[in-house]
Amino acid sequence: MKPIQIQLTSVIRHLESEAEKYEMWLEGHLTEKRGAYYIRYTEEQEAGSITTMIKITDDTALIMRSGAVMMRLPLQKDVPQAGHYNSDAGQMPLAIDTQALEHDIARGQFTTTYELAISGQKVGSYTLTINYTEVGQ
Repeated sequence: MKPIQIQLTSVIRHLESEAEKYEMWLEGHLTEKRGAYYIRYTEEQEAGSITTMIKITDDTALIMRSGAVMMRLPLQKDVPQAGHYNSDAGQMPLAIDTQALEHDIARGQFTTTYELAISGQKVGSYTLTINYTEVGQ
């Protein structure tokens, strides 16, 4: 487990509205285990702490969030996936259509673009970019 500094950029394009961009700087960890990479970090939000773990293989990724938000978001380019989001209102099914998925370990970058539908309703397009560097390098 290597400590890393993370620059997380999220661009959300909701249907028929302007794009929203969020950027966060976080501390986390990178682990390699049995051919997969794991990026783990915790963020503090108004609702409380949220721990995110991203499992990355050659052609898939799985984003799991726990704590104040519970979510399972599987990603595989050009293969529709089903996930879920838990809130106070209950569990909502997610449909994920991934257009791009790339992990460049040499550059320290993970990026994905996907279309998201919640309970059958399309909500928009999401682009997530995580740039990371090992602490002390």
